[in-house]
Amino acid sequence: SRETRQHPESSVRAERQARNTARDGESNTPALESVEKDEQLGVEAELETAALAVEPGRASRRRANTAEKARRKNTSAPSEENLLLVRQLSLTSQQLNAAHFYLGQEAERQGDNDAAIAHYLEVKPSPMFIAALARGCELISRTRGPTALGEAMTELRARWPDQKLRLLLLESELRVESKDYDGAWRLLSNALAEQPEEPALLYARSMVSEKRGDVAAMEQDLRRMLALDPDNSLALNALGYSLANLTDRFAEALALISHALELKPDDPAILDSMGWVQYRLGNLELALENLRKAFDRFPDHEVAAHLGEVLWVMGRTDEARLVWGKGLAGTPDSAIIRATTERLGVSPPVQPEPAPAP
Repeated sequence: SRETRQHPESSVRAERQARNTARDGESNTPALESVEKDEQLGVEAELETAALAVEPGRASRRRANTAEKARRKNTSAPSEENLLLVRQLSLTSQQLNAAHFYLGQEAERQGDNDAAIAHYLEVKPSPMFIAALARGCELISRTRGPTALGEAMTELRARWPDQKLRLLLLESELRVESKDYDGAWRLLSNALAEQPEEPALLYARSMVSEKRGDVAAMEQDLRRMLALDPDNSLALNALGYSLANLTDRFAEALALISHALELKPDDPAILDSMGWVQYRLGNLELALENLRKAFDRFPDHEVAAHLGEVLWVMGRTDEARLVWGKGLAGTPDSAIIRATTERLGVSPPVQPEPAPAP
């Protein structure tokens, strides 16, 4: 896994968070990282206005946790009626989008995935547009399968041609998440036949090629990105890390990562890569220095796996367990931490660090 290196400078990571937020019912996230703070506040207000318009007298969704039981007792309108009601209400376009997003969340809570999908796909271009489509299409992928996902995404790209690239990347991401690596590769290859120099598509396909075990194809796409832009820190870091992790071409990996770090000296993903290549070279102190910096800036489970391994090899086993525990606290099902500890023969298994008391 290379989550810390996957699309850190694109919308894909934000869209994944959007799907999680839509699922969990947070009302302020449709704006996410791509929207400035004032826009986020505006989206919150629109969601609250829409919620009150659709369900008069209800508490704001921001306070819904304290009113959840009462809300469930008072819910009577089925999703189909809510859909008709929203269309009949005299709402602004932004409020209408917020209403559909809100009702999509409500339908999910009630276990009505079909209604949730219908509401999410009704959202039009707005700060919550991609968040809504991402969540709706994730539900399609999970409940109806890859063929239905492809049909829905093809229709959405035809309906919103100016969002074509983002929707292509979203479909690829969803296919990867469902382990449909071949489907993702075909999708991106077809798109690259039309746009052979689009960096986002090249990068996405390189990540899919790695998942398919085709290191040569992965390298080819990243090299193409660097031919187009020799200072592309994303491609430099991804290729350098891959060479360090998947091959014994450590000197070449070090040169690539060093170039990326010159461009972005505080980027935690690049610091993590630098720490990992130094570890592979046997430079444990330099590895530890860079991985600590990376973990301080971004306490991600993959960085935790790397930092913990270096500490363990250095004989600092208690510190290693602590770091792995912190990584598992944020990502309890982290495959990379589990694989790392199993490979090192760590016993008993590392447990997640307890969450801090509220």
